[in-house]
Parts: sequence; structure tokens; C-alpha cells
Amino acid sequence: MSEQVLSPQELNELWRRRLQAALRQYESAKDKTVKLWDEHVHGLTPHPDGAFGFQQALQEEVMALSEYRRVLDVYYQLAVHGHKPQVP
Repeated sequence: MSEQVLSPQELNELWRRRLQAALRQYESAKDKTVKLWDEHVHGLTPHPDGAFGFQQALQEEVMALSEYRRVLDVYYQLAVHGHKPQVP
């Protein structure tokens, strides 16, 4: 099985797109968390379900932020220092 070799520009573009996608995912998760929190504190959701939904959304936001930070670090190392990523 042969690996596809990307040029530095292609590699940079690939990680730039991954960074944009990770940012969109994080922003979406954050928006959901804010919406559910607002609904919960204003009594628009039943107590056990509202609290659980908020906690679940918050966990998803934290995971999305963690992934965004990981991809940002890979992109930074590539774009600024020229270090090729060791991750897919």
C-alpha cells in the first residue's frame, strides 16, 4: 500500500481546512450549550432532562474545543515551523 505524498502547500491547505472544520464544530457545540443553558435557567425544559441535556452539551463543547486546540497546534507547527504532522 503506497502513501500519497503531499506538497507543502497541499499539506498546509489540508490542515487549514481541518482547522476550519474543527472551529465550526466547536462553535456549533458552544451555541448548543448556550441555547440549552438559557432554556434550562428560564424553566423551558423539565428539571432532570434539562440539566442532563445541558451537561451533555457542555461535554460535547469541551470535546470539540479539545479537538480544535489539537488541530490548531498541528497547523501552527506546520505553518510557522514547517514541522510535518505525525497524525492523520
